[in-house]
Amino acid sequence: MFKNKIQGHGSIKKLRTGAVVSVLALSVVGVSGVVSADEVTSSDVAGVTAVSSSANTATATNGTATNTDNETATASEVAKTEETKVSAEQVAVAQESANKANQAVTAQEGVVSSASSAVTSQEGVVADLNNQIKEADAISQADVDSAQVTANQANSALASANSAVASAEASVADTSSKVEAQEGVVAEAQASASETAQAVADAEKKVEALSTETDTSQLKQDVADLTTKVASDTENVQSAQDSLDAAKLAETNKAQAIEDQKAVVAGAETNVDKTAATYADALNNQKTAQSAEDQAKSVLDTAKAGTQVTEQVKVGENTTVTGDGVALTKGMAYSSKLRTNGVFTTQAYIDAIKALGNGTGSVEAVKAAIAKGSEAFPVSLGTLAAAGSFSYKSWLKQTKYTFADTDSTTKYAVEDLSDEQLTDLSLFYVALVNDIRAKVGSPLLTVTSESVALAKQTVAEIFKNAFPAYAGMGDAERRANGFWNSMSGLDIDAGPGHVTDNPLKTAGRVDAQEAVRRSSSSDKTIIAQEPANYVQYANNDGRKLTMAEFKGHILRAVGEQLYGTEGNGFIGEAYGGMDGVGPKDFSAALRILGLDGSGFTTAALDFEFTEIFNGAVDRAARMHTVLGNSQGTAIANPYMAVTNAKTVVTPIYETVTRTVVDSAKVAEAQTAYDSAVANNNTAKAAVASAEEAYTSAQEALANAQKQLSDLQSGTVDIPALEQALANAKAQLATGESSLQTAKETLALALASAVDKAKALETAKA
Repeated sequence: MFKNKIQGHGSIKKLRTGAVVSVLALSVVGVSGVVSADEVTSSDVAGVTAVSSSANTATATNGTATNTDNETATASEVAKTEETKVSAEQVAVAQESANKANQAVTAQEGVVSSASSAVTSQEGVVADLNNQIKEADAISQADVDSAQVTANQANSALASANSAVASAEASVADTSSKVEAQEGVVAEAQASASETAQAVADAEKKVEALSTETDTSQLKQDVADLTTKVASDTENVQSAQDSLDAAKLAETNKAQAIEDQKAVVAGAETNVDKTAATYADALNNQKTAQSAEDQAKSVLDTAKAGTQVTEQVKVGENTTVTGDGVALTKGMAYSSKLRTNGVFTTQAYIDAIKALGNGTGSVEAVKAAIAKGSEAFPVSLGTLAAAGSFSYKSWLKQTKYTFADTDSTTKYAVEDLSDEQLTDLSLFYVALVNDIRAKVGSPLLTVTSESVALAKQTVAEIFKNAFPAYAGMGDAERRANGFWNSMSGLDIDAGPGHVTDNPLKTAGRVDAQEAVRRSSSSDKTIIAQEPANYVQYANNDGRKLTMAEFKGHILRAVGEQLYGTEGNGFIGEAYGGMDGVGPKDFSAALRILGLDGSGFTTAALDFEFTEIFNGAVDRAARMHTVLGNSQGTAIANPYMAVTNAKTVVTPIYETVTRTVVDSAKVAEAQTAYDSAVANNNTAKAAVASAEEAYTSAQEALANAQKQLSDLQSGTVDIPALEQALANAKAQLATGESSLQTAKETLALALASAVDKAKALETAKA
């Protein structure tokens, strides 16, 4: 592109392209013209000045100008006429001179007015004195001589005033001539600047066309539009020429001039009609192009939106493990009292619960089997394996359960168990359950990394529901925020009566049962239990437990899941139940044993504190078992061995609806839309061009009609017609130049790459 540093000020002219440029600034990049006018009065002359004499002086009425017998008003030195290129400075000087000349005319008109007033005044004085002379018969010769002197003085003043008037009128005429000449210079400079600015714009457009991939269709349209514009401008020039010829003819043959001008008006009317039709066609074409663009946009949007496809999609897989039997590893959970490894059960219970699951048994038969116990221990299985949480400590002592290879000294914070610890506890739970599952013939549960993560996430949600203010906190942070204080601010750990300003925060909490209910869903089962209440722990504090204590809780919880029922056993609604509801008719047992058709294949667990007791958090942990169908590879279980194990991987499918987008259709629609947009832009440009031609034709008609009216009324302004002709010619020249450039640009755009590169260098030069 062309870039020039432009300085100074000048008149502003709006180009046909719509750009506004400074006439004086554009002169810097190549404006040329001829200055052929007298230089007007220089800046140190305020106006036309009449010099004064000490002997005889006539003062104008308004006191603004004086004249003497010896000197007359003069204009400034006339500049030598020569043809030069009009520079930015020359245009500025010409404009300034024209302005000053206008001021000088105004001043001289004032002088003329003042001098005329003086003449009128002096004529009155002379007449009055002459009358006095004629009537002075009775007056002495001295009086006569005195009167004659006065009359002579008045005549002298009159002559001086008449001379001043003539001088002032000549000065006005001379100054007016200079103003008209300078205005012509300015007009020519402005026209030259406008033409040069258009040339610069055309040159820039040519370079841009060579430098980039140009849309030739748009260039072709540019050529067509400019051709139409040049044709209209040509007619406007002819109309202006005809109007000027008619005006000159009117000086010798007014009637013929009027007839000729009527023909000009008729031609202008024809041009208006023609351009109006072209304008209307352009509007209709653009309307059609706009409709096509809108339609293409709709097709493109539809293609991008794609189509909805509903199908079965594999979202995972279940790993089912079966076998002829499960053998718990020796001593993993052994009772020397009951002489059993794992949860104590009987064949009568196995048969009854299996029959209940397949629809051939009854709840009463299961209850009877539980109540009967065994031959060696003819007491309720609930008593043997599922003692109440309030009697956990004594139950564990009486049954004498021990756990192999399990730490019974190191204590861990219940809420801060690691993934490794939770995985180990989950494997222990699954082994206990699989021992019974194998006996009833159900597929075995597995533990995966995903099932452990699901249990952690679920229990975190439950805790958030129970204590929103402490969500996401570990043991240390909970302590710092008053979690273990009472609701009234009592610091229980500090001893009786120690009150702080950091009470337990309970805003927004719900009870344990509701907390579980809110976290339940159809793709998992949550069984919440309290294995042991707070009095079962030393100092009534179950916040930290050994791994042996955790496993004792798990053992009792499994017994409760097998043998507990509403009113018999202690899963209980108050502690969360199953999915937040108290289990009935051994529904928990059927669920964990895989006898109710739920089909869950994975399990894991976690512990948390979710209940308030006596105004403070109950320090007895709740155990939450989470059954589901988590993906992932089953983790090897060190607590059991499967006889003749068989693993079956079953894909999991879900019916999903997804959006399918055809990229080929999108590309095709995008191409069509881009083409429609380009066509519409071309149509809009054609509308603008046609509107410009129509407006120009209307202006030409209005000028022709005014000229006819002026001819008929005898008020023709020939200088204005000459200027209109000059303007029309300048506009035509600009249009012809732009048309030629557009044709060249189109040719270059169609040229080969080699020719294009050479042409680019030439255009840049």
